[in-house]
Amino acid sequence: MNNEDTTPRRPDFSDDSYQSRDDQEISRGPDLAPELPFGMSGITGLLQRLANGAEEDRWSPDKQRMVARYLLDLSKDYWMNGDEVAFCRRLAAA
Repeated sequence: MNNEDTTPRRPDFSDDSYQSRDDQEISRGPDLAPELPFGMSGITGLLQRLANGAEEDRWSPDKQRMVARYLLDLSKDYWMNGDEVAFCRRLAAA
């Protein structure tokens, strides 16, 4: 049995056509939200995006409700303070 036929081929890193996924630029359309700044991921980032979207009327009431309900669901596993939970409950009920 020939090992060449059974061994999976590994990418040739010397090949110019090969780029690792990290090296490839991911195209983001103008309608996509910008990435969260470093350190703003997770619950805190979502809460701030929700607050900004609600305050500036950039998010529809449906989107606000959906994100607020999502955050309330996450609060079962991740700690949120009372003000954050109350804010999400208010938007989820609207």
